[in-house]
Amino acid sequence: MTTPFGFFDLLETFPKPGCALCRLLQRDVERFLDTLLYEHTVDPASQNNFRASRGLCHDHTWLLTRSNNSLAVAILYDAVLDEVMRISERTSPERQGGLTRLFSNGASSALAEALEPQKPCPACEVRDGAERRYLEALGEYANDERLRSAFEASDGLCLPHFRKALPLARDGRNARLLLEIQQRKWTALKVELQEFLHKMDAHYHEAMGAEATSWLRAMARMSGEEGYE
Repeated sequence: MTTPFGFFDLLETFPKPGCALCRLLQRDVERFLDTLLYEHTVDPASQNNFRASRGLCHDHTWLLTRSNNSLAVAILYDAVLDEVMRISERTSPERQGGLTRLFSNGASSALAEALEPQKPCPACEVRDGAERRYLEALGEYANDERLRSAFEASDGLCLPHFRKALPLARDGRNARLLLEIQQRKWTALKVELQEFLHKMDAHYHEAMGAEATSWLRAMARMSGEEGYE
């Protein structure tokens, strides 16, 4: 039986620091944005989708500043601005009977509704689709010796991704296996966090080791990796 999308990506990424899902999804979103900016900027379909979504969501918009391609960003957002201006002019108070009507009969609500994105953020769509496929691969093949060993050697998943992984486990055995491994990761992190707290006590002057970053890793394990959008 062929392995699904993402199986080997998970194998390669679990040994790296942090939540593998966060790392993979950040990579996939960055690849999508690079492709958008360098290959599809003037593509009519891409521009129409960008207009309909009113650009990217807040978090993914600001990833574009890392692209070093201000020209492509300007072209895409020129199309978005054009669309927003067109809608606001078409649904303007003057066309609805003046400013008085804007506040008296719901014309303002009509304009606000017309300005709502008609499509989701395309980067969010890429992220959500990839996330589902990675989680399905993990849930289906958790008991595969290669994937199980890689997960065992990892830092575990962040809590948001672990919560999403459990319902996608193929059966109770896989779900229990994921939980057992994840619990060991939490236990190890708890030990380091307690050691950090112990050494931070004013009465002790012991040098910090790996536990020095345990508080940062605890944040990441509970909320997701920094930079993951």
